[in-house]
Amino acid sequence: MSEIVTQIESKIPPGKKLPDGIRKLVELQDQWNECIVSNFEMSSADLVNWFDGDRYMGNQFVHFAQEADDSSYAMWFYPELKTVEAPVVFLSDEATEFGVIANNLTDFMSLLAIGFDEIGYELSSLSSHEVFVTSEEVDIEKLRKFRKWLKCEFDIEPAIDPSKLVLFAKASHPNLADIIVAWQKEKYG
Repeated sequence: MSEIVTQIESKIPPGKKLPDGIRKLVELQDQWNECIVSNFEMSSADLVNWFDGDRYMGNQFVHFAQEADDSSYAMWFYPELKTVEAPVVFLSDEATEFGVIANNLTDFMSLLAIGFDEIGYELSSLSSHEVFVTSEEVDIEKLRKFRKWLKCEFDIEPAIDPSKLVLFAKASHPNLADIIVAWQKEKYG
């Protein structure tokens, strides 16, 4: 098993499970020996540092990928979460942009297949219906290859209506932005 997968899996809370998609995305990245789409890279990190050492906050998040600027994608296992699958969130490297971006990993992979450059920045602040197109900076051949792989492995297609998926995810979970802003005010004044 990959070291990245082992590290990610070690952070999953008791009673929850690592989505198979994480394992397969890491395998794909290892096979290709490069980022999967644009600067999206599977990785493992401890998000306690993102929360300035606050273990209660940091341990709710299981980092599984990052952008070139070290912004994080994570599964959010918040205390009231009743399902086995956690929503996917984006946490920018400078702690200025953050939010729920997908209800689960399956939805996230369909969003990733659209081909946004820095998908987290595009989706974390979404508050209404917007139209998205594939970024001109994305390697189209690699994106096609990724889409074909997603279809074969999971029967997942690129999201037809990204806004609908993101807004549904935001409505289905606590408001992460409000929680982090309140935490920042309490921590730093």
